[in-house]
Amino acid sequence: MKILEHQLWYLLFLVSWGFAFYYLFKSDASFLAGELFGISTFYWFIFSLLSPILHQVYVLVGWRPELYYQGITKLFGQYGFRIFKVGFAILILSRGVSILF
Repeated sequence: MKILEHQLWYLLFLVSWGFAFYYLFKSDASFLAGELFGISTFYWFIFSLLSPILHQVYVLVGWRPELYYQGITKLFGQYGFRIFKVGFAILILSRGVSILF
């Protein structure tokens, strides 16, 4: 299935970094100490991890069907790409904001 082409690399990367962060947190508990705007470092970290994951899933579910089967165009017509761009922009900006915070 072309839609899932090369997605295994993303999954392997995610799992390997998950183990790396798990061992980092286990070895140094002070890594997650602190807060910003009343939100703990742990939750900012989770947000910064989920942001690129959600973005990748959005592209996988939205753009790849459009690329191979014109899925967005068939579903939303001429406004399909505009709708996709709004979601893409929100998610790409959230990646930067999550890293900044």
